[in-house]
Amino acid sequence: MEAIGIAVSPWASITEVTITKTTISNNRGPWGGGIFNAGTLTLTASSVVANTGNYGGIEFDYSGGGIYNTTRGTVTIHGGAITGNIPDDCVGC
Repeated sequence: MEAIGIAVSPWASITEVTITKTTISNNRGPWGGGIFNAGTLTLTASSVVANTGNYGGIEFDYSGGGIYNTTRGTVTIHGGAITGNIPDDCVGC
């Protein structure tokens, strides 16, 4: 079963999250392998590394590898790194 690393979502009753000094890595899932955000997310001195966006072989034009931020979401990043993430259906990645 594929699952994202973290979901910030009003549908999951989690609307505001602050992540500090954490690495989110090696996750695989739809709409953001590392993080799905539809709320308020703050990353401080944290890394989102080597995650893969995938939806079970179904192609979508909107799956993020590291972070998928919806139009309802807000992300604030203070330091850290977002690197080596692969979105679904990425040509040349």
